[in-house]
Amino acid sequence: MRLIKSQLMRPAQIDRTQGPYNFVACARGPKDTVSLEYATKLPQPRDGRSFVHIYPRAGEAVVVAVCSHRKVDRTRKPGGAKDPERTKAEAVRRARTTARRYATEHRLRFMWTLTYRPPFEFDIKRVRRHIERLVKEVAKVRGERFPYLWVPEFHADGERIHIHVAVPFYFDQKRLTKIWGRGHVFCTDKKPRGGCAFAAAQRSARYLCKYIGKAFEVAEFGNHRYERAQGFAITSHRVRRYDMPDGVEYATNVFGCSPVFQWSSSNQEGWTGPSVEVMFFAGEPPDE
Repeated sequence: MRLIKSQLMRPAQIDRTQGPYNFVACARGPKDTVSLEYATKLPQPRDGRSFVHIYPRAGEAVVVAVCSHRKVDRTRKPGGAKDPERTKAEAVRRARTTARRYATEHRLRFMWTLTYRPPFEFDIKRVRRHIERLVKEVAKVRGERFPYLWVPEFHADGERIHIHVAVPFYFDQKRLTKIWGRGHVFCTDKKPRGGCAFAAAQRSARYLCKYIGKAFEVAEFGNHRYERAQGFAITSHRVRRYDMPDGVEYATNVFGCSPVFQWSSSNQEGWTGPSVEVMFFAGEPPDE
């Protein structure tokens, strides 16, 4: 039989499942091919089984169990989700979480309620343009850009709209009404008696999150239920710890106190995702 030169130079094929060349077993990891050296080593945080997400300015910490394989349905087309109700609930949860952290991070304690005089406004796209112009004018007066977050509120008829805007500073109501020029304006400081700016921002965040949930019930699919200023990030960092209890202990040590509230996925009936612990603290971590 005549052999091609390339075939003559090709090395012999190895049975990778037999003998000392058992590469399949080696690929399975140390669990199947435990060595004495591996068995006597202590686990390191980088090899741990939990991630800790710290949001220092927002006073939050999230501990999540490491999950190597996770199937997620990321269908985004209208009506294409396998479970539309669950998809909607997840979207509401994500929106509320982001808005809460953003409002607390940037101390958005002052609330503006912007209304329309007759003829009322019914188009959310025009409302967005009106808010952009208002923000631009206020920034021009202040001489700098500023963080803000606004949420539309639909009237009982589901058509007329007014807006709630959260900002981190006081602005004269009469001047704001003149700049707005489309109806009444109400300015409210959410700071509770004896409270601090952090507590006021948390209170404002809860107020906004309530209307974000309502906006999901009215607004069409694909439309933004809230808007926030770009260029102002949510500060966070992530570390890996040995396990869930160690992650909880790490987060508690970072903030230097026990959480005022802790949510656990283990207490949620029907929870199918990885284990999660969410902790809320009364302030920022102490300076080192």
